[in-house]
Amino acid sequence: MSSLNFKKFLSPVFKGLALLSCIFLLASCGGGGGGGQTAGGIGGTGSVASVGVANAIASVLVNGVDYSCVGATVIANTGNTNPGADDSCTRAQANGKLRPGMVVVVVGKFDKSTGITSATATTVTVQSNVVGPAVNFRQSLQTFTVLGQPIDVDANTRYFLNSTSSQGTEGFSTLVGLSTPTVRVSGLPNPQGGILATYVETTTLPNDEVEVKGIVSGATGSGFNIGALNVLLSEQSAPSNGQCVEAKGMLSGGTTLTLTSLKSDNDCGGGGISGSFDKAQVEGIVSGVAASAITAGTQFKVADQTVVFINTTQFVGGGAVDLLNGVKVQAEGAIANGVLTATKIEIKSNGVRIKNGLADGPANVAQNTFTVFGITVKAVATTEFNGITLAGISAGTSLEIEGSKSGDMQITASKIKLAGGGGGGGGGGGGSKPELRGPLDLNPDQASKTFLILGVPVDAASAISFQNAAGGGIDSATFFATAKANDIVKAKGTESPDNAILAEEVELED
Repeated sequence: MSSLNFKKFLSPVFKGLALLSCIFLLASCGGGGGGGQTAGGIGGTGSVASVGVANAIASVLVNGVDYSCVGATVIANTGNTNPGADDSCTRAQANGKLRPGMVVVVVGKFDKSTGITSATATTVTVQSNVVGPAVNFRQSLQTFTVLGQPIDVDANTRYFLNSTSSQGTEGFSTLVGLSTPTVRVSGLPNPQGGILATYVETTTLPNDEVEVKGIVSGATGSGFNIGALNVLLSEQSAPSNGQCVEAKGMLSGGTTLTLTSLKSDNDCGGGGISGSFDKAQVEGIVSGVAASAITAGTQFKVADQTVVFINTTQFVGGGAVDLLNGVKVQAEGAIANGVLTATKIEIKSNGVRIKNGLADGPANVAQNTFTVFGITVKAVATTEFNGITLAGISAGTSLEIEGSKSGDMQITASKIKLAGGGGGGGGGGGGSKPELRGPLDLNPDQASKTFLILGVPVDAASAISFQNAAGGGIDSATFFATAKANDIVKAKGTESPDNAILAEEVELED
């Protein structure tokens, strides 16, 4: 397998992320981005909305649409930028209110007679999740914590640290090297209670107030929790469990916030759009999926947006089987009465499946991790365990895992199940063959008939079966001529040598 001396895969920088521009949703809270507008397309004017990550500021091409911010209102929890004759987004950037990487909600309009090649922003609402001291850095896992909220970063995360811009591992290393940094995080909340940070900046705390937006739990007459943060009431009325709130106050002991202000928010999932729009694009983390595979017409959430797909929906980067809680996607379509019916769904973080995979060693219970095929598997608060506990995982334990890619050779698990076989040898236990499904790191090597899935080398030179996405048989030459980086591929065979797969069956699923 010497031909598998590949470079370590780095996910493309903000591929397909062009969701800034300026068109936003009217927000009921200063930093909340909530509300929404109806527009139905009066006369020749069509309505458009976007939720996602800002890729550039001011007039910008977003999903084939050139949005103008002239006359738009930019809404941020650090203060609004009012419309004027110039570009509001540029002024907002100059004042530190809007930068590439921030999650935004945009509402605007376009001219139906010319098609949606250009649009004019009405409002741009900046999403801010948490502001406070960054602690508990785990560089190997690319995670840290702010006010008890788990923060994940990846190769796409942008940083603005002490007035210097950076991205990916370089930015995270710089952040780790700072002395007790106070940061503002904008990102995509996930159903596990964490945040996939798309933007991190160093900041100061006016009046020493920290702030956090999240879902209330454990409410009593004296306080409540937001994740691992204990929030104490101070003459405020107690919120209800399950309510989305924005809390500001004074931090003590690192885990207790005494409130100075509290208000309801309508947007803890990363952005949602109410009303009806002719065109919309929403990027965020999937939640609300009750089964492993959902069917057409079943509602789920992307960010805070209710979405359904239909039989004619186009899937890119995966399929309906990848619509798992915790997977990052972009959904496009029209919104009617607050529900987006997707004409296209792009899977961005790629659902991962491992079947009959043998644990490389015992789980690290303190860090909630273990490895299979050399891939680090992270368990989180809402990971579903079936027939096994984290402490019960030892070397050779045969497992089935569902999750999403969250870093190089790293996945966050939504489900962990004890497989039918036991441990033992490279065959996957009990004669069951190990199987790995996920995105290709690089284009396959046609000469050696090898490829990488999540850093795991796969040798398909002796594979006896190749299939395309429709389940039809293809030959080896067709597979290697067709498959490319980021396509979803399933490989089944034996683990030989350790942490590598000698494939017998290969299926191209995208």
